Amino acid sequence: VLVHVKESVVATNRAGEVTELASRELLDCLAEAAPGSVLDGELVGGEYHVFDLLQHGTQDLRTTGYLDRWLELDALVDQLSGPVRLV
Repeated sequence: VLVHVKESVVATNRAGEVTELASRELLDCLAEAAPGSVLDGELVGGEYHVFDLLQHGTQDLRTTGYLDRWLELDALVDQLSGPVRLV
């Protein structure tokens, strides 16, 4: 599930279709990320298990090595207050 943080949080599945997130708490938590951020992960129970950060705010990270993206994602997850888990 890709999560796009815009004026609101929008989640899309592999087919590109908009999908619902588990709870208001999860939506509020993900909304704490910088606008423009794009996270990749899976919904597990009521949690979002995140494993990649494709864009952080306005910074496109897709051409950045995975380890550098993961380290930036680790720092971002530490700042979020809610059911988001780094895997």
